[in-house]
Amino acid sequence: MVTRRTSCVPAAIGALLALPACGVLRFHSRIPHAAYDPDVGVSVDDVVVAKLVQPEFEEQFGLRLGAIMTARPGAAWGAPRINTDSRRPCQGGLPATSDLTFSPPQEPTQHAVLTFAAGPAARAAPFVNGSAVLDVPVFSADQAQPGRCLRIPLQVLTGGTEWQASPWSLGLDLRVAFLARPLRGYEGSALLIDLPQGFWIDRWRVTVGFEGGLVGERGVAPANPPSAVHPTVGVLGADLHLDRMIAAGRHLGLDAQLGYDLLFTVAPDARTAAAQAAAYQSALLHGPRLALRFLALASPGPPWPGFVAPPNATSFGLSAFAGAWWQSSGAAAPAPIFGFSLDGNLGL
Repeated sequence: MVTRRTSCVPAAIGALLALPACGVLRFHSRIPHAAYDPDVGVSVDDVVVAKLVQPEFEEQFGLRLGAIMTARPGAAWGAPRINTDSRRPCQGGLPATSDLTFSPPQEPTQHAVLTFAAGPAARAAPFVNGSAVLDVPVFSADQAQPGRCLRIPLQVLTGGTEWQASPWSLGLDLRVAFLARPLRGYEGSALLIDLPQGFWIDRWRVTVGFEGGLVGERGVAPANPPSAVHPTVGVLGADLHLDRMIAAGRHLGLDAQLGYDLLFTVAPDARTAAAQAAAYQSALLHGPRLALRFLALASPGPPWPGFVAPPNATSFGLSAFAGAWWQSSGAAAPAPIFGFSLDGNLGL
């Protein structure tokens, strides 16, 4: 029984520790970033910045731009490149590796995903000082005309938010809860694994999680000889969280979270756990909890002028919580609960 309860814990802790090592943030433009000429028009809508575990993957897929490309019939564009506004248009810079940009478009308007393969420092260089532009070679429908360059500024404001990250989040939560007093059919402690996913509304994060685990069962006849292992029953359910950062530094943060658990018990197998099955009482365990979360923060996003992301977009945390559980088939009075959890969150 001990093995059943703890065998998944090391793997869960390893996954939690790995979460802050990677992350993906999609920044949406809050102001137009577009340029047009008689043959081609380009509007850049989003910038995707990825921090990946494998360095070679980060070099290949770490920076992507989403752009709407329009062209007159017969016109085409060449390989776009990230550049700085101090360089001559289409001279130098970092060219896109997307094959789709190298041939004339099949449709007058299409959405292009432009991928820039290089190390993080090389990709970030034009954005660090706020001078990033996208240069697009243009080839006119009139082949007698020479090629030219269309330049789209990517950072035009001197202050404020120009690119806003509105990431979804995925996470993993390993939680241990202790019942301060027994319920009708349950007592002791519960071990839960939660898979939360959510999104930000302004500075608030709303999360729905799918959770499962084990809870201590009450009323099981003592084994002969007596066993030191407390009998348990499976639980499956969901939870809802609302949390907000109270304080955030460069690498550390403090977060307050209000949650509500909804857990259905799972009947033991009468053939393999006869005593547990005989004492089993079907129940819905539910109730609120309030947590204080101490967070280790990964970089919330690139420190580029005009780019803003939630500070806890990618984080690893240790939480302490207190709350109460009601039992649907038991007395009206709830059982106070308290405990701790380890959790990791990955921004998308």
